[in-house]
Amino acid sequence: MKPCKFGTCIDGRNNYICDCDENYGGKNCSVELTGCITSPCKNDGSCIPYLNLEDETEHLFNCTCKHGFYGPSCEIVSTMSLVDESLITVKAYREEGYDIQLRFRTTLPSGVLAFGTTVDNANSYILELVNGQLNLHSSLLNKWEGVFIGSKLNDSKWHKVFVAINSSHLVLSANDEQTIYPINFNSYEGSNASHVSFPVTYLGGYENTPFYLRHLTNHVTPTTFIGCMEDVVINSHWVLPDQQSNEFVNLTNIEIGCKRDEQCDPNPCHSKGLCTDLWYKFSCQCQRPHLAPTCKYSIVAATF
Repeated sequence: MKPCKFGTCIDGRNNYICDCDENYGGKNCSVELTGCITSPCKNDGSCIPYLNLEDETEHLFNCTCKHGFYGPSCEIVSTMSLVDESLITVKAYREEGYDIQLRFRTTLPSGVLAFGTTVDNANSYILELVNGQLNLHSSLLNKWEGVFIGSKLNDSKWHKVFVAINSSHLVLSANDEQTIYPINFNSYEGSNASHVSFPVTYLGGYENTPFYLRHLTNHVTPTTFIGCMEDVVINSHWVLPDQQSNEFVNLTNIEIGCKRDEQCDPNPCHSKGLCTDLWYKFSCQCQRPHLAPTCKYSIVAATF
């Protein structure tokens, strides 16, 4: 006798386990799963039905959300737009170690994605775009120029970033590329193994940058990030654009979603001018004798 009605029986010691066919569950794979019949997952999320292990009459479901959505039913938008005056402050404390992951898109070659610091500013890191590459500077790294990874990350497409820091090493990844560096606690005075949690994180900009971090970035003031972010998770804490500012998260000048128009299609630059997409605006590189901003007019020729 086969105990598994809609599944494969796996023999065990004095027992058996049923590997159920799709859409069936229960001890003997005899219960048709109905948790997804009502399409509970919003925004094209994928639904997986299952049964309560203690009560096979209770039908449940899990949603796997697409990028840009979050929640039990993928009902919450995680995508947000950042402009010149945007800043997100997140206080997400973890006793040991730190990690942040996010997705972003922009057309600008440079801008601060994240800046993390300890309460006393003993240690910090700054994650930014520099000429289309991802660059991470930190007082924990014995590298003057910081760590670079990726290329052409300002192509207006979505790119995934992940940073993890613990007492022994730092992990930095951009899309499918990853690099690992050892932590150096002797690079800067005050650095020690207890200062790798970074309980305060700024997204899109920074506040009160420590002197040594300005020194690391060759005295060039980092620019704020202009573009969109989504699926931001810091120390397992989701950062969502529609949440109310509180003692843990403060959002300044943030818009929900990622709405924008292509700035160079069609080309607004006349007379074969070269258009550069600056996310919410454009600039034209004009051929002489034509003049900016749109190369529509030219210098009037004169004979002396």
